[in-house]
Amino acid sequence: MNTSMLTLAISASALLLVAAPAASASAETAQTSSAIVKYSDLNLSSHDGAKAMYQRLKMTARNLCGDEPDIRDIGAQASWRTCVNDSVDSAVGRLNDKMVASFNGGRPASLVKLAETH
Repeated sequence: MNTSMLTLAISASALLLVAAPAASASAETAQTSSAIVKYSDLNLSSHDGAKAMYQRLKMTARNLCGDEPDIRDIGAQASWRTCVNDSVDSAVGRLNDKMVASFNGGRPASLVKLAETH
């Protein structure tokens, strides 16, 4: 992995299952989306740089997971939040930077990596 880029990938199968009618949900195939998050302009060892990287990861995950569903659609909201959180967790784990991980709910990158393997 180039030290100035990180690929953020998500599997949108959970979103498809919520959005698709029950009869056609089994016919849906999992979709994977990805985007490159560049950070060569950031100093990840600084608080501001790590925070900016985390915000980039979060924004990219939100874009990849699609538009936020209406708050009244509880199932779609939960699925969308899971998509965003799982994508960010995975990216933070692959980045393996303690300072960036500190913005991810305070979980160290090693715990995110462990969760990713299960």
